[in-house]
Amino acid sequence: MNFRSLRHVLGVALAAAAAAACSSNGPPPTVFMASTIQAGSVGPACDYGSQTTWIDIGIATGVDPVTVGSGGSSTDGKISASCSVHPAGNGFDISLSATLYGLKGGTVTITSPPGQGAVTTSGASGITMIFQNATGKYTSDACTLTYTYSGEAVPRSPPIASGRIWAHVSCPMALDNYGMILTNDGGIPKSCDTEADFLFEYCGE
Repeated sequence: MNFRSLRHVLGVALAAAAAAACSSNGPPPTVFMASTIQAGSVGPACDYGSQTTWIDIGIATGVDPVTVGSGGSSTDGKISASCSVHPAGNGFDISLSATLYGLKGGTVTITSPPGQGAVTTSGASGITMIFQNATGKYTSDACTLTYTYSGEAVPRSPPIASGRIWAHVSCPMALDNYGMILTNDGGIPKSCDTEADFLFEYCGE
């Protein structure tokens, strides 16, 4: 290999290394999460008779909620977050997860069917949400996503774009994976209503 070819190869390698360094030095994902669980209006009885906080990350204040970066601390403990909001078809694929560690800890995971671009600027149905902590797990793949915050329209347009999303997910019949109502036929899963206001930013695209 002559000097010119060697210099070209080294230049390409250095450029690739620099690009990788830049992409890994971006800000960590930030998250706001206000999630609750309660008895639903339909389905078998829920063990939560009244609305109960699942996990809170950040603070719902003013026009914009206070978010927390992955690896940082919220009021109730340290948090971690991972997320992807990726353009697909006529919409976006989303994969979001937020975990709060500590006595009030738990995880909320929100995903759309991959490769379908199911989440548009109008919202979405058929979203999957999982609530999980040390004592329970509640899942539904029939959740509805709308662009609301504290019961009002999200004050940002658009509410979803590459790398970020601000929305609400509602799952009126999230199944209790560990709870059963005994019947003559053996049993049926209990279910609860799980809800979450959330804002994820600086997500992978």
